[in-house]
Amino acid sequence: MARLFPNTGTTPATPGYYEDTNSNSVYDAGVDYLVNDAGNRLSLTDGTTNLYIKATGTVRAQATNPVNFAAPFDYGTEAAFQTSVDLSVAGMMRDCAECHVGGGALEYLPKPGSTDLSAGTCETAEVIYGGVTYTSNGGDPCSTTTGAFTEAEQYDPAFSQCGMYNSSRGMRNFICVPNPANQRTELRSAALSGYNAWNAFIDQYDEDNDGETGEVLMQDYSQTGVLEMDCLMCHMEGFSWEARTESLRKGEFDASRVTGASLGTAINGTNVAYDPTVVGISTSSTSMNALKLGAAGFNVHPTVSENCATCHADMHQVDWKKRGDFWGVPYEADVHGSLGCMGCHDRKDETYYTGAWRTYNDLTKMTGIGSSNLLGHDPAKGLAPYSSLWNNTDNTMKNCGDCHKANATVENYGAVDPTAKHEALGLTSLILQDGVDGVKDKSHLDILECSTCHVRKLGHGPTAAEGGETHGSLYEWGTGGAMVDATGADEAGRLTDHENLYVERTMENNMALAWQGGKLIRTNALNTMFWRDKNDTTLDINADGQTGGMDAVNPSHLRDANKAAGLHALTADGVVDTTEIAAQRAAIMAYLPNVGIDPTGAALKLNFMGVMFKVNHNVNPASVAWGKGGCTDCHGADKGFYNGTYAINPRDLNFTYAATDVVPLTMVNGNQPSDFHPTLYAKASQGDNRSIPLVIRGADRLRDIDLSEALWESTLRVPIQTTQAGVVATRADYVDYLNTRVDSVHNRHVAAGHGKCTNCHDNGSGVIDFNSVSDVGQPLDKNGVVATFTYTPDPLGNPGSCSANSCHASWGFSEENPWVRPSFTPYLSALSSMDTNLEVELNAGNTNCPNGCDFTFDSGDAGAAMSVNGAVATVTYSAAGTYNASVIACDQVTDECRQAEATATAQIVEPEVLAVNFTTAIEGKTATLNGLNFDPSIVRAYIYWGDRKTTTVSDMASLATGIAHTYLYGGRTYDIIVKVYDASYNQTVYTQAEDGDLRVVLP
Repeated sequence: MARLFPNTGTTPATPGYYEDTNSNSVYDAGVDYLVNDAGNRLSLTDGTTNLYIKATGTVRAQATNPVNFAAPFDYGTEAAFQTSVDLSVAGMMRDCAECHVGGGALEYLPKPGSTDLSAGTCETAEVIYGGVTYTSNGGDPCSTTTGAFTEAEQYDPAFSQCGMYNSSRGMRNFICVPNPANQRTELRSAALSGYNAWNAFIDQYDEDNDGETGEVLMQDYSQTGVLEMDCLMCHMEGFSWEARTESLRKGEFDASRVTGASLGTAINGTNVAYDPTVVGISTSSTSMNALKLGAAGFNVHPTVSENCATCHADMHQVDWKKRGDFWGVPYEADVHGSLGCMGCHDRKDETYYTGAWRTYNDLTKMTGIGSSNLLGHDPAKGLAPYSSLWNNTDNTMKNCGDCHKANATVENYGAVDPTAKHEALGLTSLILQDGVDGVKDKSHLDILECSTCHVRKLGHGPTAAEGGETHGSLYEWGTGGAMVDATGADEAGRLTDHENLYVERTMENNMALAWQGGKLIRTNALNTMFWRDKNDTTLDINADGQTGGMDAVNPSHLRDANKAAGLHALTADGVVDTTEIAAQRAAIMAYLPNVGIDPTGAALKLNFMGVMFKVNHNVNPASVAWGKGGCTDCHGADKGFYNGTYAINPRDLNFTYAATDVVPLTMVNGNQPSDFHPTLYAKASQGDNRSIPLVIRGADRLRDIDLSEALWESTLRVPIQTTQAGVVATRADYVDYLNTRVDSVHNRHVAAGHGKCTNCHDNGSGVIDFNSVSDVGQPLDKNGVVATFTYTPDPLGNPGSCSANSCHASWGFSEENPWVRPSFTPYLSALSSMDTNLEVELNAGNTNCPNGCDFTFDSGDAGAAMSVNGAVATVTYSAAGTYNASVIACDQVTDECRQAEATATAQIVEPEVLAVNFTTAIEGKTATLNGLNFDPSIVRAYIYWGDRKTTTVSDMASLATGIAHTYLYGGRTYDIIVKVYDASYNQTVYTQAEDGDLRVVLP
């Protein structure tokens, strides 16, 4: 990053990067220990022994002198700037601003946080209306300190700071004129000198077109304009993120607001050529030369969810990377998709300013007050760990409980109240504990956040061969980030790479859990791989002026070191090994002297910083939630809920290293090495802010973990008195205890919706009494006698039978035990292969089997060969013909079975000869696709150009001369997919796998 302002005042420094061992309130070299941001000591020996670092030189503390906002920090020389900076503010405008909407420090020089930007003086004015004279409170001070107003107060002169006057539009307020001394200076008029974060930047995207990156370029806001808040980025339907980003990369800041809205093209940073079909120049005498909308116009909405997704929930965007979030997926993958983002992120009445825009200071309030919990114009927030964005407004959005309850006080769109369902499943029964004393004082709903059970990220979109727009990924959706590779730039030039195929994971049932206070939350583990200098006690490898913290190598220097050596980010080719690691280390050492850093003595090591990012989005239907099939959905060995293997490595990455190539991220709890952020906390009852030391470095590769490793230390800091089985002191023993809490009888009741504990364990007053069952776990009949009954199931799912002394019979329930009848109906389809192999696929996958089913197939042909994979059987019949096939599906919990049949036809189908022969012609960024001579039965074609753009053609004759498409970026490869349909909706798909001319390589 870059230093923004000097902080060379006179206030004594406060200790921050060292532990004041001798309590003398000053840092003593050779005495006091160095610590990291979390206060944990740094070790010289990777945590194998307690040899802690004591620096020999001065250490600059975390909290130092107050910042001087009078002028930006001046690096003094171009060389000093290049040595220390990767992204200045001017650089961020070209990079991070692709998603940040502008305003703030991208438009103005900041003021101290204590500055009241709305402070001013009431105007001196007089209005005569209806024969009445209204006079302002001229000269009176005015500011935001009056707070919010109710609907009635906003029209009451008693609550007006500057006075009110009547008008044809009703009562209005006189204006509060802002104090110029309190206003920020816009960058285009700021006096910027030297080399600072606003007037200089490291050339990241070769803006000067000299073929080089990494040099220092100067920023002239009179030529580029500034990044004002771009309202249309959120509010315009069809806003072009790509066009705006292209303008930003070139430093065309003012023009980016026009190009993003597709209102025209950029001439330079401050001048544009408007599209006359969208924008015109007024010739009206009352608005001469003003802009006006043309015939085409554009659509502005309160908030466009697709625009939110562009930065948050599209593939490779921020919440895809952190949490695997996607927008626009089927209902089964996100039941809330129809609500739109603001359906939940709308603000609750009590959390935002409700008054009218009464004066200038009211407008300021609507942008938010930093010290307040009142929201301004921002969408409301949830509560995610590792977030530090205006935390006063945490939990201001609608949560699950706000909508899913009776008598909801917010707009809940008719959401169902699941209380009865949860009670029936035993989830509200107080059978768990908040602490470690064995006292049952919490329910499952008290311990589990809703997303923990209801977010499974089920399903994924089609592959490219199936017609998906995969953007270089495996699927169109259903993936997420496993790693951020900070060892080199991505293909677009960003300093780190989280977009290549080899750093992603498939999300379906592939998430972890973590504690947030006393609750379990659903998470995705994202690891960042980067280079650090182990010898940072004496060598400042990134020239930030501080030692003692294992500094990371400046990513800008790393990019240029790779370029000089002909290297790339380590994961870019899908293989990382000791040879590649050694080559990149050598390239860094060779390059650093070019930017004024002597790396002699550096010990460059790879580091991994893991973060458990909270997952809330893509809620699946309740029918597939964890626990729908009973307690054993979660409780049991390797169930994949709180235990079982969790893949840390990206799905397709082949990654090995030498033990000497890597070091731990930090030390937690005093002396325990960890590769995860120190705020991966244990449950609150294990100690406030106690970190879980989670090591993912194996001997020669990253290791997959057991899910329980992110929840409990291997040896519990505080042994747990369980509610049922004594004291446990280790993670292994506690997991074993959780695995054995459920027997088949309990699970059958829960799976049938009779899991509320008081159904059987009631003291007569609606309170759980576990003494209402015998020590051997059998329920009592109504006479208090242990019900030693037998139950005989029917093998194909007919009601079973119980002995006459059963609990059900004694209490007057049907002896047929309807509660164990399977709640599923099997379904079998038979799909014939369109080939000469006599194959038929028998598929029972559409069977709705909440408890899980085992399938047994019968092909109807004793001579057939069969292979079975779960709910699918592939049968090769002995001869062509028609066969009666069947499947028996058996519930894995109740052992009840059902049968379904289907007719299978084994046939020989000669392959169809591909009649279409595509050709492509390239001219600049334009590709023309020819050879679209489809069969006359084809009535519609969809052409997917490989850049998120699609052309739909229903006039098939128009394709005779070919069809052209102009791409936004050259120098890239695009794979075209063509789908065609006949009048019966039969589909044919053509890809580059069948015809190589569908791959376009632009110069």
